[in-house]
Amino acid sequence: MNQIDGLSRVAVLGTGSAVPPGRLSNKDLEAMVETSNEWITERTGMEVRSVSTENEPLPVLGAVAATAALRSAGVERPSYIIFGNHKTGTYSVPDNAAIVAELIGVKCPAHDMSGGCSGGLIAEDIAANKLYGLLMQQLMRGEDISEVLKTTVLVLAGDTLTHVLDYKDRGTCILLSDGVGAALYGFTTNSTAIQEKHGYLGSYLMSDGALGRLLWWASGAGPQFDENLKYIGNAGTVDHPRHRGQKDFRPRFHMNGNEVFRHAVRKMTGAAEMLIQQLGIDQESEEYKTMLVIPHQANGRIVQAVIEKLGLPADNVWQLGVARYANNSLGTYMIAQDEMHTEGRLDKGRLLLKNAFGGGLTWGANLNRWALNPPTADLVMAIDEKLELMKEYYAKYKEWEARMCE
Repeated sequence: MNQIDGLSRVAVLGTGSAVPPGRLSNKDLEAMVETSNEWITERTGMEVRSVSTENEPLPVLGAVAATAALRSAGVERPSYIIFGNHKTGTYSVPDNAAIVAELIGVKCPAHDMSGGCSGGLIAEDIAANKLYGLLMQQLMRGEDISEVLKTTVLVLAGDTLTHVLDYKDRGTCILLSDGVGAALYGFTTNSTAIQEKHGYLGSYLMSDGALGRLLWWASGAGPQFDENLKYIGNAGTVDHPRHRGQKDFRPRFHMNGNEVFRHAVRKMTGAAEMLIQQLGIDQESEEYKTMLVIPHQANGRIVQAVIEKLGLPADNVWQLGVARYANNSLGTYMIAQDEMHTEGRLDKGRLLLKNAFGGGLTWGANLNRWALNPPTADLVMAIDEKLELMKEYYAKYKEWEARMCE
């Protein structure tokens, strides 16, 4: 037995999600861009997209997902908030995480991060390492750890990508949608969980900037002076020489679909295989054969290819997000994790692997040995309650916004 075997373990204590009520169907897109229901369904498996309006800005969705996760865990407030997103809210500054903290009424460190559509995995890894780091720090000092064991990190991940899409580009606008998933990480002191090593087991994360050309969008920011320090205006505007004559110029989402598909399948499955190997999980074991997998719900073809490559039963791999919501960015697998938990699909002690890829390119996987029992009804926030809470938080958001730069 090594020195850490008997220590409390970091685990998911509760989950949450928030998806806007609006749905954009394939038929709706037929009227907006050159495409068809048959073309979209055949190539992506998508039927509708969850779309947010001005009433469901990113911080509001984040606040609802956060509240649901805190209720799920039976925790009043988090110690830290990490929000993985692509700054698709109205404001780049302040961080969306800070606005979420204001909306849910907490004062704590609250920060945004990105990482492409792998950002939810990265955020979860940051959360787990933060918690283990605090624990090790106390132990190395020889100090009491009781307060550290109460520490929690709220992980949020998601976007409102429909706010930045070009609805003349059928290669991207048919795929992407809005939504936020959440997980509250903390310590489990349950003796069975410690003995059987439940909780967060680890991650494999990687990136390759040379492939960034395949999936990107410009921020709209840019230098305002040329090499002679002559003022030429913001490079993110239509009046700038770079874009002059482009009457409809705006920062747009760009994707080389065929190349992204090829890399996504190979790198997502490779990340899963590397993680299983580095954690010493026996692929002939019953535990591995019954492992549940949530791939990034980028599109149906990618999910199917991942199933084939991993060689697991299709029933073990989450596929419902593609048809329910389409691709809500780094929120897909976090929303799926919440739905699997609240729908009673996750059994305590079962392996749950999530893998993803995104702009950067980034890719990775993480593995939990699930530490929770299926939740009782009082711990699950119903859809109707979430919709009411969206209205409540939107009113608070508008009050907050009205005080900007007072």
